[in-house]
Amino acid sequence: MVYYTSDTHFNHKNIIDYCKRPFRKLDGQIDVAAMNDTLVINWNNRVHKGDTVYHLGDFAMGHATEWAGFRKRLNGRIVLIKGNHDRQLSKWMLREDEAHDHLFMDGIYMAHVPPNHEEYEKRDRHGYDLPVAHPIPEGTKLMLCGHVHDSWKAAVINGLPVLNVGVDVRGFMPVTMDELRMELPHG
Repeated sequence: MVYYTSDTHFNHKNIIDYCKRPFRKLDGQIDVAAMNDTLVINWNNRVHKGDTVYHLGDFAMGHATEWAGFRKRLNGRIVLIKGNHDRQLSKWMLREDEAHDHLFMDGIYMAHVPPNHEEYEKRDRHGYDLPVAHPIPEGTKLMLCGHVHDSWKAAVINGLPVLNVGVDVRGFMPVTMDELRMELPHG
C-alpha cells in the first residue's frame, strides 16, 4: 500500500501552538511526547512493514541525531520529498528509504511547498531556507504538497488541483490516494 503525509515535525514543541495541535497536559503545558507518540501510533496503525510512505517534508525538528529514534519506530519505507527543515538525512534515514527535492510520477507532482505560495521564495517567514523551486512538470494533473500546515486542505492554483497532505489536516496520519482523491477541488 502507498501513503502520503507531510509536516510531522516530530519533537517540535512550537508546532503545537503554531498549528493548535491538541497535545497538552491537564495543566495546559505542551506535551511533545504525547504528540510524538500519537504520530507514531497513528502511522503504524495504517502503515505496514512492506508499505511505502511519501513524506513531503519536515519530518522532525531538534537535533538530527534524535530523528533516527523516530524513524526506527515507524513502519514502512519512506520516500522523503525534502522540506525546509529536513537535513542530515544520513543520520536518520534507513537504507531502504530515499530522498528527493521533488518528484513527478504518473501525472502527480510532489513538492514540499505549493506553487505561488507567498513563502515560495528563497527563505520562508521564519528565515529557513526553502527547497529550490522547480517548475511544475508538463502533464501534471495533480500536485501534492505540505508546508502550509493547517492553512488549507485543497486548492486550485492556476487551474491545477493542489492537495495538502500535512498531518494537521489529515488526522495526524498518512493517507491513501483514494482518500485524497475524494477531496479533489475542481477549478
